[in-house]
Amino acid sequence: MKKLMLLLLGTCLLLFANTAEKKDMLIISTNMGNLPQEAKVHAFMEAAKGENLRVDFLFESQIKKEEYLLKLNGYKIVMFDSLAGAGSIRALLSQFSDALEKSPKDLVVLPISIVSETPYRKNITQEQNKELNDYWHNGGEKNFINFAKYINMHVLKKAHETIEAVSVIPEEGIYHPKNPNIVFNTLQEYQTFLGVDILKNEAKRPVIALGMHRNAISSNSLSHIKWAIEYLEKKGAITIPYFTEVSGNDFIGEKFLTFEGKTLVDVLLNFQIMIIDHESLKPKYEKLNIPILHSLNFEGAQAEWEKSNSGTTTAMIPMSYIIPETIGYTDPMITAAQNPATKTLEPIVPQLKSLVNKALNMSKLKRAKNSEKKVAVMFYNYPHGINNMGASFMNIPQSLENLFASFVKEGYKTEQKSQEWFEKEAIKTLKAYYEQGHEDEMLKEKSALLYPLEKYEAFLKTLPSEVSKKMILEWGEASKSAMVVEQNGKKYFLVPAIEIDNVLLLPQPRRGDKQKNSKDSEGSLWHNTKIAVNHSYLATYLYVRENFNADAIIHFGTHGTQEWMPGKERGLSIYDDPFIVLGDVPIFYPYITNNVA
Repeated sequence: MKKLMLLLLGTCLLLFANTAEKKDMLIISTNMGNLPQEAKVHAFMEAAKGENLRVDFLFESQIKKEEYLLKLNGYKIVMFDSLAGAGSIRALLSQFSDALEKSPKDLVVLPISIVSETPYRKNITQEQNKELNDYWHNGGEKNFINFAKYINMHVLKKAHETIEAVSVIPEEGIYHPKNPNIVFNTLQEYQTFLGVDILKNEAKRPVIALGMHRNAISSNSLSHIKWAIEYLEKKGAITIPYFTEVSGNDFIGEKFLTFEGKTLVDVLLNFQIMIIDHESLKPKYEKLNIPILHSLNFEGAQAEWEKSNSGTTTAMIPMSYIIPETIGYTDPMITAAQNPATKTLEPIVPQLKSLVNKALNMSKLKRAKNSEKKVAVMFYNYPHGINNMGASFMNIPQSLENLFASFVKEGYKTEQKSQEWFEKEAIKTLKAYYEQGHEDEMLKEKSALLYPLEKYEAFLKTLPSEVSKKMILEWGEASKSAMVVEQNGKKYFLVPAIEIDNVLLLPQPRRGDKQKNSKDSEGSLWHNTKIAVNHSYLATYLYVRENFNADAIIHFGTHGTQEWMPGKERGLSIYDDPFIVLGDVPIFYPYITNNVA
């Protein structure tokens, strides 16, 4: 009896759906690339409102299988779409095949990217499908308005419209927000627009490429990319914002980044997510021989990301972290999130600014003479102890001898030192971390430097209040740190380090602070992701960044404590402890391959 009642209820619902006034159009999409898809469809929906076309949108995962037919019966037109193109749409149509067979005879079924013959197309011609796909594929407000007009005139027969020709966006090109035609087809055209010969680059300006997907233009989801271009150009950089076909022969954009075999750019800031056949890309990226910084998007609003413990979804890990890393992408950072209203991507400004600044710093590092570069070499003190310079199975003193010999050979301004020197002199920098009373001695023998407490406290005020409060709650006021000393009536943090011309040699600071008997020992703090960074730890890195003005930091061997400090699991904020200490300085980190990285 219960089954009979349910059957009758379902029949009544279907009859009601068939007799009720139907909505104009439903777009059903696969889940792949949900951020750009949602932005694109939302932009179309806004354009369609102006043409009195009512459009709804659902991802396939938002419809239960038993609701397929009921959902189809509520609309005059159902369009199937996928960011991945015709093949994915065919799979989606197959999934809906039973419901489509039972759907009303007058239902228009539009498999948008399938412009060849298909049994699923219904009540619309192949030619109409092709013309609509041209508008849809090229996207943008103008094309979306004409798409809506076309539907009203040729499919719903409810208006006579003047429909303009498709505004074509090529499959690859160079984008610039100041270009009235949106896209340049060649590097030569772009150079003419800029009024700069990028190959000669006589002013020696930084040249930063920005890799992007074409759908950023077609979905009008460009705010974060526009922000990066404007910021870079204000800093004096030449930008090359380009897009390529995901499945094409030149995904990495050699035609825009090289000339006669020579790489034109210093750094690639990559906003691309979709990567196909990554193994074939490895040798091509190696040939470019430039750093590739990876700008990532959060699937949700900025407020959601800020509250998130993980910083990203599990589903993003393979495409956004694992695969890109295998082909040379580095520094993955969440830099944009969805506007809840428009669904387009917008910059998370502090994040994007940090990554763009790192790109500029890497360009500076590339263009500077070796004799001008300033490098901080930070060795590890593990297992901890006053007489140990250690990393996982690395002979630190011998390795430092080799490193400094390479510095001298390559023209860096420093001195060659022997293994014995490092064992005798560099190890003196550890004294202050384990014993009191060595401060004046270390300053005299130049195994320590000073960072003003006043300067540190000013920096602390620039951080979000919740960040500094956690530090003070755990470690007390900065002035109470055991690493604070007084010199000539002023207070400073003692920074154990030896400056050898343009190379600063120092141990990574201790994770704990002597002024407090923490409930955790120094050893257990190494992997502790709950206890905030201490004041002297942060002050040491600030000295490296601000007083020494390091162009790069080398974290020497496996492994330190900076990456284990509190913060999101992935998709870190610049206000998470690991990034607070580093800032925008390029990091080089030789890491043993038999450890979990």
